[in-house]
Amino acid sequence: MQKRLLKIGVALAIAAGLAILIMRMAQNKVLVANESGQEIRTLIVAAPGMATATFRDIAPGSTRTFRFFSRGEGGIVLRATLADGTVLAGEDGYVTKRMSSGTMKFAIPATGRVLFNGHPTGWPGTQPTPWRPLQP
Repeated sequence: MQKRLLKIGVALAIAAGLAILIMRMAQNKVLVANESGQEIRTLIVAAPGMATATFRDIAPGSTRTFRFFSRGEGGIVLRATLADGTVLAGEDGYVTKRMSSGTMKFAIPATGRVLFNGHPTGWPGTQPTPWRPLQP
């Protein structure tokens, strides 16, 4: 009887571990680095129609990670307010429903456009993204 309960317990633990691993792999991850040289007072990261996160008081050189599950399609939108009041915004990357896009890396510079994977955000021929209210 005890051996049977032990086997059931081990099987449940393995199943739970696999479920957690699969869920983590299915998540989209947005990594945002503060390369501005000053504190970011507020950082809003959003996958419109899917999820939104707000981070506060991010020290220079620090990073924040935003994880979410795709429930639709769209790009990632960021808005950072620096300690001196400068507001930087950008939109790039793309996620689709039921598909993990892995890790998308953004950087908040001191000036100019937000960087996505080392390049200015937006697509060729586009202007910097003006900030617009996000729908959660």
